[in-house]
Amino acid sequence: VAMRAARQALELEELRARLFEGSPDATPERHQQEAAFRSELILQESALLSKWSEYQQDAAEKERTLTQQLRQLESASSLREACLRDEIRDAKAKLSLAVQVQEMQQQEL
Repeated sequence: VAMRAARQALELEELRARLFEGSPDATPERHQQEAAFRSELILQESALLSKWSEYQQDAAEKERTLTQQLRQLESASSLREACLRDEIRDAKAKLSLAVQVQEMQQQEL
């Protein structure tokens, strides 16, 4: 958005400069001021493009980091889920064994 505004400002200044050509305001100093102004706009646009590029690189890096963290969390979640399944299976086996032992003890009585 800022880059588009800078370009539009530059185009507006160029249009204004063309309108003043041949007028009493079209002095060499005026042309020099307008050229300096256009140069400043170009520098500002370049700086904005540079900042935009930095922003895009930063955003891409953050996206890569977040994606990696998400994969790690998913992996840890899957691992924890597998551990819980194992614990439940072991608990069921122990309960089944305890029931069998109790039944055997009751039969002996």
